[in-house]
Amino acid sequence: MRNATSILLLCLLPFACGGDSRMVPTDATDGSKQDPQPAQARPGFDATYIANAGFLMTGPEGVVLFDSLYTTPSTEWRAPTPQTLDALTMPRKPFDQVTVVVVTHNHPDHYDADTVATHMRNNTKAHLITTAQIGEDMALNIADFASFADRVHAQTPNPNESIELEVAGIAFKLMLFTHGKKSTSENLGVQFTLGGVKILHVGDSQALSEDIAAYALPGEGIDVAFFPFWMLMREWWQTTIREAIAPGTIVAMHLNPRTVVQKHIQDRGGWDAVFASWQEQFPTCVIIEEPASSVHFD
Repeated sequence: MRNATSILLLCLLPFACGGDSRMVPTDATDGSKQDPQPAQARPGFDATYIANAGFLMTGPEGVVLFDSLYTTPSTEWRAPTPQTLDALTMPRKPFDQVTVVVVTHNHPDHYDADTVATHMRNNTKAHLITTAQIGEDMALNIADFASFADRVHAQTPNPNESIELEVAGIAFKLMLFTHGKKSTSENLGVQFTLGGVKILHVGDSQALSEDIAAYALPGEGIDVAFFPFWMLMREWWQTTIREAIAPGTIVAMHLNPRTVVQKHIQDRGGWDAVFASWQEQFPTCVIIEEPASSVHFD
């Protein structure tokens, strides 16, 4: 189990996972056994919640920003606050350190072309990883797209296939996790490593079990996986997470604000009861409700 240590305890639930330190036995040069020694510590990474499925992930290799450059206000889903949005687009600390922007799909609670373009103009070291669909949209609608097009990596894998690329010194693996059978939105699952910790962010995946299983993710050794809440609600998706992904730690995302009344949550006893049920199914589940809260994973 990997450690998840709270940095800002603004709204990290008390049952968020901790972790056991690993002990590794080593052989002496003369063949005798030595006492177990602590495994070498990994630097790990910090994950800061922005809004919805948006996270800022900071590690020694660089800073990766997921699904945070959008403006659409919503009563159902969170959006970056005006102050955060200003810092994102200028950009100002900590967003001035972003080296890779990832936009998993083109829905307005994850992506706004003008907002992404503003960040790319102002942050000349940032690269953009996104779908071919979004790349085409930006090329068509952003007048000066050519000025940063050489830093845009817009690719969509074929079903059950992946694309591997190195961007800003970080190796990424892109997978196609559908947003639902009827959705026309291309949705990326993105795997990469920061600070020795292997990370998976699935965007708004509604992929079927067999489609996820095709990627043989248990063999990848995913340490921390970010899932939208609906993948934690249904038994068959819970089984898929355990058997077809097998992450060490789960982070729940795309959570509704508590001010939003949803019948399917009320029918389950409210958010606290839902969170407790996730903890029962996944003891390493981490839930962050408050924007600007951060967790360190190592």
